[in-house]
Amino acid sequence: YLQTLTDASHASKDPFAHYLTASLETGQRPNQWFDPDFYKSQISGVSGIEPILSHYLDLGVHKGTYTDSRIASIYPKPLISILVPVYNPEPSLLNCCIRSVLYQTYPNWELCLADDCSTSPEIAELLRSWAGKDDRIKIVFHNENKGISEATNSAAKLAGGEYVGFLDNDDELAHDCLYYLVKEINRSGALVLYTDEDLIGDDSSRLSVFYKPDFNQHLLFSHNYVTHFLVAEKALFDEIGGFRPECDGAQDYDLILRLSERTEKISHLPRILYHWRAVETSTSINHSRKSYAHEAGKHALQTTLKNRGLQARVEDTEFNFFYHPRYSKNDEPQISVIVAPPTVRDAGSPPELISDNCHYKNITFIHAGFLDIDVKDEDRLSRVELLHREAVSIESDYIVFIRHAPIAFSDYWLEELLTPLQQHDEIGLTCGRIMRQSGEEVSLLVPDLTSDSPVYLADFLSSCTRHLNGLHCPQLVSLCNGDFCMITQKLYLQLGGFDYEQFPELFAMHDLALKACESGYKILYTPFARLTVDSIKGISEAEKEKRAHLEKKAFQKRWASVLETIDPFYNPGILDVNNIDVARFNEWKRGVN
Repeated sequence: YLQTLTDASHASKDPFAHYLTASLETGQRPNQWFDPDFYKSQISGVSGIEPILSHYLDLGVHKGTYTDSRIASIYPKPLISILVPVYNPEPSLLNCCIRSVLYQTYPNWELCLADDCSTSPEIAELLRSWAGKDDRIKIVFHNENKGISEATNSAAKLAGGEYVGFLDNDDELAHDCLYYLVKEINRSGALVLYTDEDLIGDDSSRLSVFYKPDFNQHLLFSHNYVTHFLVAEKALFDEIGGFRPECDGAQDYDLILRLSERTEKISHLPRILYHWRAVETSTSINHSRKSYAHEAGKHALQTTLKNRGLQARVEDTEFNFFYHPRYSKNDEPQISVIVAPPTVRDAGSPPELISDNCHYKNITFIHAGFLDIDVKDEDRLSRVELLHREAVSIESDYIVFIRHAPIAFSDYWLEELLTPLQQHDEIGLTCGRIMRQSGEEVSLLVPDLTSDSPVYLADFLSSCTRHLNGLHCPQLVSLCNGDFCMITQKLYLQLGGFDYEQFPELFAMHDLALKACESGYKILYTPFARLTVDSIKGISEAEKEKRAHLEKKAFQKRWASVLETIDPFYNPGILDVNNIDVARFNEWKRGVN
């Protein structure tokens, strides 16, 4: 209610009392989803009842009466079953959890709660009290503690909805959560859906926000970024057998991994529709107390990789609940590593530096600065053309492009780039992580719309999603910048290689990556292939004046249709929280003044 007021200073002490006065004097709504006139039109015998909100709170909410024409007009109206496993929650928090479902703007729901033999008798009394108030609330009690997976499966047996959603017993749904989910179900036919969420304290105050990308299978292979709020078609949930007790502690991760094995109809709603409460027993704030949960997640991931026919071993990383799928080599194909030095006359790095840590024999090192061509021609060639000439003249299975003179490589870096390409037919390019020797890291999460720099735009487009989803996480990306990447020579030639005439310096790999995506391929970023450089040099100011802005404009013109939309692996919530207009952001990417 306070959010609907232009000036809430006079209402903050007692919002309800303020509403009682304002509703009579100005017709003020209690919130954007409650239209008093529409509500009155849905029921009879309410003339003279003011405020009508009191009638809704006493009777209408329990009968599922529609409060707004936008909700009533939705068609179809699938029944959503909310599943809640219950075990010894704080009663006040369980009440908040139940109320967050009860007051949903979309009323075609049922709440299925399974108590897993809570030791406090107060919990059973509370559940029975709620079930007695609303026929949509269903309860079941275990005679012994069976764990969260079995409890959720018991709740699922009560469910009669077309879709099931998973809510923890001390968390809350946003008021309009189900409304937006049903709209998306009707729009896309999604079988699995998930939303953004925030982390809240005991008093429901916001602590932080989790902004997520659209579905990213390889990010999911790194950790459970989906978490809450997860909704799945009931038939699909039943088909995979529900929750597996052996994965308790990481049962949500195991579930989304197995769901994603069965369907690609997975939708993300970039709205904060779930409130995850930071309580001491939750992994939301206390990772160290749940080492068993980390191991359960590792087991779940290993199982799904095996189910998919992937040859990989799941290894730990330096962070709990984050994993490293180490893929096996199918064979040892010919790989050519082509390095473009900062200047074509720079001697660059010796082959030994590149080969020492790669543990790979069938490799050829090529320094693109040393071409057997006339010196005058060499002086006129851009770095991109030098790379392209080598890439098309050699015979190799795979090509690695390195744009900056390397200082050091991580161990087994070549295999980390190669093996995902071998194991996943849909991946066309892999790119690694570039690190400065100084350790300096520039954030490219929030765009600077005042910048007209071609270098900045190129860096932002290729890096923003990694900065959102974690530089330490393998993930699919829409673009890579050519600093450190691998592609099969066959695909490179199939795509026409680098367009060095249009993009001689900055945007050649951006262009190639988008052509690969246009052809149905995906791009994988892996942080486990790391290259350390002294510095990352852009082109000089003089060169910018001569060609960089022309190159930028050529890229913006060619890919205008891509740049006028939000990258699916970015999240518009980042723009909103930083007061950046989405339309203006897209114009900036396209170069519209």
